[in-house]
Amino acid sequence: MSALVPNQYRNACGVFDQSAESGGTGPVWVSPVDVYETQNEILIDAQLPGIKKEDLQIQLENNLLTIKGSRQSATIDNGKTLRTERSYGAFSRSFKIPHNVDQSAIKSELSQGILKIRLPKREEEKPRQIEITIN
Repeated sequence: MSALVPNQYRNACGVFDQSAESGGTGPVWVSPVDVYETQNEILIDAQLPGIKKEDLQIQLENNLLTIKGSRQSATIDNGKTLRTERSYGAFSRSFKIPHNVDQSAIKSELSQGILKIRLPKREEEKPRQIEITIN
């Protein structure tokens, strides 16, 4: 699995971002993401200001979670654009998710321009304390 993405793009929790590999004629822009890991889940926060739910798509196939969508440029009537600094058009981010994620329990929420994707860990994969008995 680590051969798919160079080491500099590998996250310590085992989530691999494959967007850095796209190059060439891929998406127009890339949304910034933060990836966190707790004992119970992995959380991906994607910054998507101005993106509507209907312009987003999240797919999971072969342990690859892909976030796709597009942001349309703003237009004004009877005026012209003097400066554009924001990125518009299609975007895509893909993450190879680790085997310990319960794929049937993945949930997402879009609120105030942040897409939160929760990837809960399977029960059997969570760390547990082993009690020591003394004879």
